[in-house]
Amino acid sequence: MKYREMILEQQEELLTLRNENRELKEKVSIKNKITKTSSNMIYLEGGEGPYCLRCYEAEDKLCTLYRKSKGGKDIWSCRVCNQAFGGLL
Repeated sequence: MKYREMILEQQEELLTLRNENRELKEKVSIKNKITKTSSNMIYLEGGEGPYCLRCYEAEDKLCTLYRKSKGGKDIWSCRVCNQAFGGLL
């Protein structure tokens, strides 16, 4: 019985490590596809985005930016952290 418990614990630990490994690989893959603009917005390969640089750097989240026109100028804002980015694409 003791050995079965040990085996179950090892299996759970292995599953946890595999999940962590998968998550880290995904983060590295995304990091290698990111392009930062002069307006501090980020895009992925293929033009996907823009995403919030602050949310990505602080929390590893890709939060989509939304465009608002204000006084004839485009302002991009993040609905998660409320960061605003000025300028055009």
